[in-house]
Amino acid sequence: MPVVKLTLPFIKTLPSPERRTTYWDMSLPCFGLRVSPSGAKTFIIKYRNQHNKIRWYKIGNCPPMTLEKARTEAREQLQNVSHRKDPAKDKEDAKNAKTVAELCDLYLAEGVNHKKQSTITIDRGRIETHIKPLIGKEPVASLTQGQVIAFMNDIIKGDKIRRASKSGKPRGVSRVSGGPTAASRSVQLLGAIMEFAIRHHIIKENPAHNIELPKANRREVFLTEGEIRALGRILDCPHWRDLHKTHCDIIKLLLLTGCRRREITNMQWSEVDFTNQVFRFHDTKTGPQNRIFGKGALRLLRELEKNKISDWVFPSIRGDGPITNPLKPLKAMLRTKDDDGKLILDKPDLTIHALRHSFASMGAQMGIHEDIIGLILGHKRHSVTGIYIHTVDKTLVNVADKISLKIESALAGTQENKSKIIKVATWA
Repeated sequence: MPVVKLTLPFIKTLPSPERRTTYWDMSLPCFGLRVSPSGAKTFIIKYRNQHNKIRWYKIGNCPPMTLEKARTEAREQLQNVSHRKDPAKDKEDAKNAKTVAELCDLYLAEGVNHKKQSTITIDRGRIETHIKPLIGKEPVASLTQGQVIAFMNDIIKGDKIRRASKSGKPRGVSRVSGGPTAASRSVQLLGAIMEFAIRHHIIKENPAHNIELPKANRREVFLTEGEIRALGRILDCPHWRDLHKTHCDIIKLLLLTGCRRREITNMQWSEVDFTNQVFRFHDTKTGPQNRIFGKGALRLLRELEKNKISDWVFPSIRGDGPITNPLKPLKAMLRTKDDDGKLILDKPDLTIHALRHSFASMGAQMGIHEDIIGLILGHKRHSVTGIYIHTVDKTLVNVADKISLKIESALAGTQENKSKIIKVATWA
C-alpha cells in the first residue's frame, strides 16, 4: 500500500481506484486515507492492541471531516493505544451498549429470581415510574455518578416525574410522586441493577456506588397503650362486629402477635402450632419461618378455631382464598365517634404495618431487649447472645406472653368504656 504525504490537494485529485486502496501518511505513521471504487474517502488508523491483534479504527469520512481534524483525532487515538487502550473496541462497545431502560428489562427477566413476587412488583413500579422516564435513554456504559446524583435530585424534587398513569383498573389512575424516600429506594434499586450489569460484564464500575442517600421523611407510627384501649373500643363495637367481624379479628391478631399483614391474612390452620405457641409459616418476607406467639393471641386463635370453616384462618367471603387487605375497613373504623361527636381514636396516619410497630413499642416500654423483640418479630438481623440455645424457645414464649397479655388487656378496656354509646361512620 502506498505511503504518501497526505495533503488537501492530493486528496482532491485522487481518482477512484479499481479496488479499495489505502494511502498511508508519511508524516504520521498508522494514519491513512482509504479510498473505495465508488470514490468514498475515509480517514482511518491501523494499530496493534494490547493483545497484539491488528485493529482498524475509522476516524471519519472525507468530506465532511477535514484533513487537519482527522490528523488531530488520529494522534489522540494513537496516544490512547500507547496507554493500552483499544479505540476500535471501545467504539464497538459503545455502539452495542445497552441503554438503562434495556438493562432494566434484562434485570427483570434474569436478575430477580431470588426475590419474592411482591418485591419484583415494587421494583417494576420504580423502574417504570422513576428510572426509565428520567434516565432510561442513557447508555449504561457512559452513565456517571454525577448523572445518578442528578437522577436522585430529580426524584426528590418530583417535578420531572409523571404524576399519573394508567393503573390497569377501570377508571383508575396510579399516582406517581417523588420525595426523599422514593429517591433513596430508586437509587438503591439502580445500584442493584448496575451490580447485575457488572456480573454480566456490561460495565466495570457501579455509578450508583458510594452516593449519599437522602434521609427519608419517615415518622414511625405506633399506638400507645391508651390508643390501643381506644382501638379496642372500636373493634368491640357491635356495629363493626356485625359488619366486619373478620377484619376486627385480623386487626386484633396483628396487634397481639406483631406479625406482618400477609403473614396473618394468608395464614392457614396447618401453620398454627397451638401446643408450642408457634406459627410455622411456609413463607414470609424472609422465607419459611417459625414465629413465637403469646397467650393473648392463643386465646383469640382458640375462639376462631371453634368456628373454622376453611383451611384459611381468615377465609374470604368471595372465592376460595383468604382475605387480602384489612386497611380499608380499618380506615372506616377510625372515623368512629363517641356520643359527644369526638373521634374515639384520632389516628388518621395509622396503617396496618403500624400495628407491628405497636407490638415492638409495647415490648420496649416493658423493658424487653430489642434483640428479643426482634426474634419474636422475625427479624433476621437480630440475634440472642448470652442465652443458652435450649432455653431460647421458652424465653421467647414467656416474653411473647407478657407483651400479648398486656396488649390483650388494653384491647379489652373497661366495662365503663364498653357501655358508652358509639356513633359509627359509614363505609367509604
